[in-house]
Amino acid sequence: MKITNEQIRQIIKEELEAVINESSPLIYGMGLAAAAKRRRAAAKKRRAALEPLPRGGYKRGYGGPSSSSNERDAEIEKIMQQRAAQDAAEEEARQQYARDIDPSLEALGQAKLKAIQALGIDEDGNYPYVYTYSMDGSPENLATYYDGPLNFQDAISLAKDAGELSYDAIDDESGGLSLDELFPGKYI
Repeated sequence: MKITNEQIRQIIKEELEAVINESSPLIYGMGLAAAAKRRRAAAKKRRAALEPLPRGGYKRGYGGPSSSSNERDAEIEKIMQQRAAQDAAEEEARQQYARDIDPSLEALGQAKLKAIQALGIDEDGNYPYVYTYSMDGSPENLATYYDGPLNFQDAISLAKDAGELSYDAIDDESGGLSLDELFPGKYI
């Protein structure tokens, strides 16, 4: 271990002060020897604090973690509790969304069935062509037949994510699709 010149000066200064103060009659009601012993012990403790900690983390004569580390630990604990609360809220939102998925997909499938029943299959056996946006209230608008917990556009997105509707099935210009592309082979 290396001790810097500044540390050596500080140690010498403390030792000199201890020796000089030994000559005073009584310090805070203690005897001279006791006061000197106390100052030497304090100086030794300060020198020990300057040395690196051993592998176990604490060394003899060292007071252990400071109160600032306790405050830091309390701050870390507070942050961890906030993150745990945030994670719990996000998990609850994910679970609620998962609870809405199945009913929404079922409602979208039922909307397909209702649209087929209302619009009918043409003479060539083709399923009706419906629209996913605009034309509110129109029989050709699939949203007219949808009654699920999520809004209609979210249900359409969910059907795409679940693989029940291909991403290119809906025409970009008209917003329409043939009903046989939604839940292929189901709800017929």
